[in-house]
Amino acid sequence: MSKSLLMIEGGIAGEHVYHLQSRLTIGRAPESDIHLPDPSVSRQHALVYIEDEKALLEDMGSRNGTYVNEECVKKIVLSSGDVVRIGNVTARFLKEVEVPRQLAMKKTQEVNGWSSHEAEMNDTLLQRSERLQKFVSNLPLFACLKQHDLDLVCQVAKLFVYNPGQPIIRHGDWGDFLYMVLDGKIRAFTYDHQGKDVTLQLLGENSFFGEGPLLTGRPHTSAFETMEETLLCKLSFETIRDLAERYPLINGLLEQNQKEHLSYVERRRKSLGLERRKHPRYEIPLTIIFSVSPDLNLSDQLQRKIFQGISAAISLSGVRVRLKDKSLGLLPIGCIVRLEIVLPSPWQSIRCIGIVRHMMEANKGDDRAHMGIEFSDMSFATQKMLENFFYSRVTAEA
Repeated sequence: MSKSLLMIEGGIAGEHVYHLQSRLTIGRAPESDIHLPDPSVSRQHALVYIEDEKALLEDMGSRNGTYVNEECVKKIVLSSGDVVRIGNVTARFLKEVEVPRQLAMKKTQEVNGWSSHEAEMNDTLLQRSERLQKFVSNLPLFACLKQHDLDLVCQVAKLFVYNPGQPIIRHGDWGDFLYMVLDGKIRAFTYDHQGKDVTLQLLGENSFFGEGPLLTGRPHTSAFETMEETLLCKLSFETIRDLAERYPLINGLLEQNQKEHLSYVERRRKSLGLERRKHPRYEIPLTIIFSVSPDLNLSDQLQRKIFQGISAAISLSGVRVRLKDKSLGLLPIGCIVRLEIVLPSPWQSIRCIGIVRHMMEANKGDDRAHMGIEFSDMSFATQKMLENFFYSRVTAEA
């Protein structure tokens, strides 16, 4: 088998290169073969090893999971170019002949007596690097930059290849990066009242997206995924802020792009008959317990019954609950319900009043109906706790 490398590309662990020749442990524990001193990494997080001339990555029961190309995995055979995420640390798996010349400038790590300085350059990755230089130079966002700052952008930018249908940004994500499309196509979408995704906008080569949280301080209200194999360049918000301080025009262009995007999305929503959402939705499965207000003209059996379901989507405005109980079809739209939202430990459960806004029959292959409930009487303190819970979940998964 040709020599393989695991290149640590992001996170407080810095940049290192590890030669994979046998069995290496990955974790926060100092005794790990690949030591990643990041709080998001478990002490014994993952294991990478060679078996039958294949490189395998195996999660060791970590708290935050092990991801390959943004898919959570338990055990997987790595392919050259795979992007591995361990907590907040990203790495790239490469065969020896696919390591670019720029690797020689990185800090290397000797493992089993072999140095990554011996690696050869791959023409494809070199072409991508040259493409990045040309792309950054021609992008209107960076037209005002001086040459040394353009070089800096190319040095700190990260290139990622995404497979078709791969999520880039999910509803409710707190963003940390600006994304620029070098090749491929991106779809921005949302969900209608029946939970079906609706395309809002298509983004192609030489476009950028993801600046919303940087400008507004709020999470993303649209989701983004690839429609075909896509080459993206990622720049951290920290880099963008630093450049915007020295080049105010950048901030103006970001605001203009965000304004045009929101205007386009709003027109698209109206054409589709979709309401504009005040708050982002989160696809977090939570136990929802509720009872019907006693002043309704319903049977005593319904008024005394305690219903339970699982949230399919939840926001600061309301929740969509998946339920099996068919008797819920008797509840009138607009009826008042008393809600309890069970948050995981150490969070406390949340109680509030809700209004039933719509009922939806189960989709094909799903035996649960969906009920949309709008929160109508939630205290500021309760709303703030729910918002903090959303933030903690998103940042933990980032």
